Amino acid sequence: MIKEKIKYGSNLYKMYLYYHLYIKEKFYIKRRTYSQNKEDLFISEYFKNKKQGFYLDIGAYHPIKFSNTQLLYNKGWHGMNIDLNQVSIDCFKIIRKRDNNIRAAISNKIIKKKVYSNDFFHPTNSLVEKHFKKHNEHFSEKNIFYLKTRRINNLISRKIDFLNIDIEGLDLKVIKDIKLKKLRPELICVEMLNLKEKRECVNFLKKFNYKIIKKIKDNLFFSKIDI
Repeated sequence: MIKEKIKYGSNLYKMYLYYHLYIKEKFYIKRRTYSQNKEDLFISEYFKNKKQGFYLDIGAYHPIKFSNTQLLYNKGWHGMNIDLNQVSIDCFKIIRKRDNNIRAAISNKIIKKKVYSNDFFHPTNSLVEKHFKKHNEHFSEKNIFYLKTRRINNLISRKIDFLNIDIEGLDLKVIKDIKLKKLRPELICVEMLNLKEKRECVNFLKKFNYKIIKKIKDNLFFSKIDI
């Protein structure tokens, strides 16, 4: 495939990004929903009275495809998008000018980790080998690379309105590491892939006065309870 021969930063690379965003994904056509399972419709309705807000999207993946925040951006919101894939972040930089877009592998501790990758825009690229291989039976070892992980608390300290976490296997560890009392998200969406982690996540967030209000596929939505 041609994208396997493209070098990062080259003119061909830049052309590919614009082709991908404007021709293949047709960014210029506004849509009713961008999420994989219409999660953004629920999010938008939840914040229907908030014209401007701030989101934090950890494991943002793509500014359009499967995005839980593009609809909010269209309404006038802005925020911070974080992903371990440089190609993803470069796409965000092209069409999310109001956002702060950061390439980082988020974990609950700072260490050098192996990143399991399939291709430019694969949604299951992950730091967790077991999780990655579960969704990628055939992949090339040459796509594996290393990154030094970062903790979310070292990247942001301001209050946020919406927190979205989808980092393919490390979601629970990261949600436990975030300083929720400082960030104070009004709504949290986190992907939980097994029943044990779902229960643990519900019990953990309950300690910070969050209750589960919605479930869409593997995404759990938690709302802050006023006390």
